[in-house]
Amino acid sequence: MSSPAFISGYFLVFGILPALSIIAPPENSTLANVIAKISEDFSAWDWKREQFLKYSKDYPSGWADFNCPTPSTGVVAQDVHHLSQSDISVVGAVGDSLTAGRAADAEYLSEIFLDYRGTSFATGAEKNLTLQASLFNIFSYFSPNIKGRS
Repeated sequence: MSSPAFISGYFLVFGILPALSIIAPPENSTLANVIAKISEDFSAWDWKREQFLKYSKDYPSGWADFNCPTPSTGVVAQDVHHLSQSDISVVGAVGDSLTAGRAADAEYLSEIFLDYRGTSFATGAEKNLTLQASLFNIFSYFSPNIKGRS
């Protein structure tokens, strides 16, 4: 059995010290240098974001012409092997920051902790299918009375 002193030392070495090295700036850095480095990193991110927006404008996130045929069997499926898209009546998501759309529409650093549920890949329905491809929007194409949108 380990002694309490050993456990405390173990926690100090592997629990606290690595965290301090992340929080504390390098020894020879001034606050101005650290702020300048952070600012430089965000400027680089800003440039990358602008490039992404510039080149992705011709590739929308939705489908302008979503022309999948709608099956018209008229028969309610008896098991999962006979389901069609129009049989789906509820879409839901239980999960984490991805299903909540965390930072999905963030434009500034201050917005990265906000949830944009309307643009979530699973249940987002802030925009229609021509502008935003989400599971809800795709299934609502086949089943207009579907429930579960954000």
